[in-house]
Amino acid sequence: MTKSVIQSMAIVVLALGIACSHDTPTSPTGASSTTLAARSAAAAPNTSASATPIASADHGASDKDHGSSDENTSELEGVITAVDATAHTIVVRGTTVSVPAGAVIRHGHTMLTFADLTVGTRVHVKASQSGATTVASEVNVQSEDRPDDTATGVVSALAGTCPAVTFMAGTTKVSTTATTRFTDGTCAELANGVTAHVKGARQADGSIVADRVFFEDNDKEHVRANGTVSGLAGTCPALTFMAGTTKVTTDATTKFSGVTCETLANGANVHVEGTQQADGTLTAARVRLDMPEPNDDHETDHMEGTVSGLAGACPALTFSVGTLKVSTSASTIFRGGSCGQLANGVRVEVTGMSQADGSVGATRVTLDNDGSR
Repeated sequence: MTKSVIQSMAIVVLALGIACSHDTPTSPTGASSTTLAARSAAAAPNTSASATPIASADHGASDKDHGSSDENTSELEGVITAVDATAHTIVVRGTTVSVPAGAVIRHGHTMLTFADLTVGTRVHVKASQSGATTVASEVNVQSEDRPDDTATGVVSALAGTCPAVTFMAGTTKVSTTATTRFTDGTCAELANGVTAHVKGARQADGSIVADRVFFEDNDKEHVRANGTVSGLAGTCPALTFMAGTTKVTTDATTKFSGVTCETLANGANVHVEGTQQADGTLTAARVRLDMPEPNDDHETDHMEGTVSGLAGACPALTFSVGTLKVSTSASTIFRGGSCGQLANGVRVEVTGMSQADGSVGATRVTLDNDGSR
């Protein structure tokens, strides 16, 4: 009985010594209490573990603090093997990933939607763990062979300045950039009422950023005329001229290709489409500059390079491509941009005729927007 009481008292003293050492670790009293408790514990048989939980609880709290760093995020990369449109989940490398409405889905700088995530698409996922569920915060589409989205319709609500314009193609909003390529026309020829076919990347808001814009002419009743311009008169947009033996008039709705209303000149070979009036005059819907055919007196040259030494005013410019001097005229056809968009540092492809002085008279200049500057 006495021995048990002594052992209990020793344990109590030990506990009091530990408590005091936390409050006053440098006090002489705390040191004496600790020493006394240690001596008492050493003298007593180890029949009670009452002191052990106090120390263990203290160490346990310390371990928890050291393990509190955020290890809840993860990244996953691979090919999508399954898509559940109802649950808004995808499966990547055997892991089911939830893609909430607030998750960012993109391909480069192009914003996408969940509908763009299809089986076979390679993605990089940034996610966090919510219980047993992997929840995506960002999905980066890495596949570079995504099919283009398309839209076809009559252009309306045209706004902006080339090369950055916006318009509606039917019911689809379309925007263009400096890298957009135009076929059978230029950005400057885009107008309300024109039928256009667009290919590009669908955005999160449903619009399309156009990679290509194709002009379409569905008017079966247009009359066509070809010939050399003569008798040019009037002020843009209202011009009159002869195309061969056909009298032609233009107005604000006339579209020009390869030449502008302002740069059209006598001597240019043109192809005109429009509506024939009762007096035989052709009201032009489109005037296209025809490329002159190569002849035996000149050699056709072809070169690629960067523009330097640009001088003159459209349509009569001079510039160098490498060591070759190039000149343009009213009959030069521009592709991928207009004469006014030509600048030093722009990469071009030039086709033309060798001149007696060794220069090249350009019949076609193609601006490479992707390689410019």
